[in-house]
Amino acid sequence: MLFDKDEYHGRWNRLYDSIEASGARTAVVWQRSAGGYDRAGDLHWLCNYASLASGQEPSVATWPGIGRGFAALIFHDRNEPTLHIAEPVELIDEAEIAPLAIHSHDNLPGGVGAELARLGVEGTVLHNADDFLPVLFGRELAAAAPGVTFEHDDHLIYRAHRIKSPAEHEVMREAGRVASSALTALMSGLLAGQSEREAAAAAAAAIVRGGGGFQRIGVAHGSRSERVFWSSSMYGYSDETPALGDLARGWVYGPIYGGYWLDPGRTLVVGNQPTSAQRTLLEAGNDVVERLLDAIRPGVSSADVGLLGDELMAAAGNEAEGDYWELYGHGVGKDFYLPPAIPAHGSYAGLVDTYEVGMAVTVEIFLRHAGVGMATFERTGLVTDSGVELLDDTPMIWW
Repeated sequence: MLFDKDEYHGRWNRLYDSIEASGARTAVVWQRSAGGYDRAGDLHWLCNYASLASGQEPSVATWPGIGRGFAALIFHDRNEPTLHIAEPVELIDEAEIAPLAIHSHDNLPGGVGAELARLGVEGTVLHNADDFLPVLFGRELAAAAPGVTFEHDDHLIYRAHRIKSPAEHEVMREAGRVASSALTALMSGLLAGQSEREAAAAAAAAIVRGGGGFQRIGVAHGSRSERVFWSSSMYGYSDETPALGDLARGWVYGPIYGGYWLDPGRTLVVGNQPTSAQRTLLEAGNDVVERLLDAIRPGVSSADVGLLGDELMAAAGNEAEGDYWELYGHGVGKDFYLPPAIPAHGSYAGLVDTYEVGMAVTVEIFLRHAGVGMATFERTGLVTDSGVELLDDTPMIWW
């Protein structure tokens, strides 16, 4: 494991603070992992567990049971949490999981509900999973724990995770090095005229070589990139080869190292001979990113940074139809799209927060000049006393 037991005990104590701040005594933190990452991070941050199942397997009572691919941590009355899984405990390398009791269930939600009933829990139990638990789980939980009312809390984990520990900072710095190596390989390949898949393969190799993983390596080029994110909605990259003079964007994102999400992105001109209009577009986009980064300081609201972003994007001549992208940045950690969000035109108001030392944050922009293209950039960093310590170092401008 990358973290010791004291680090995990500190996280559990902060989560109990979060539970009690909502007036509750009990919470269930759910995970869906099994090779997917989008709902893996909350529980992984708390104990380093991820399911070995092959995706969200069918929930069949006879076999393999109900809940393969999911897991739950029960927190109650400041006791040590217990981990509940739907696969045999003997398959789990317990040396890779924070030290706690592990319980296996053929019916995971039924087992979690039964444990809550055994503990005598009634009334409100907080959880993090309204948007991904199957309806089947709700029925099983209600049957096993009829005295419990489950209440979703959007910020249950965030309140405990918003300030990263010094140990997390070190892991995120390594994630930044891995992500930068991958993004530099991706953009260097596109600059040299490689196909999208060749350039993406080099990026993937850099991440794996660095000991990490990714959700997607996204690429888009040419006139189509003015309106679409990626050349392939499934994989992010295609087998197409950009032409000399095309604008090309590249993005590397996912739980890059240690399960920590980073998502740096860049735009360049294939062949590195920009037209005057392309040069103006990309340099204007870089300037917006730099000025937004300069605005982030402890005590500053991300809403105010969003207002600045609106002004800067308008001054840079943004011609995107409607609000092409709803934010100018967000928090990162073991999950994606955390607060503090930097809202574009007032969106994402529920994810606004005030910057504090120790937060991990991003700044991103999608700047469009009609007929020229769309410049897209994203940078990631840690909030310090004096500003932002950048975690990615891939060049922003290549000429």
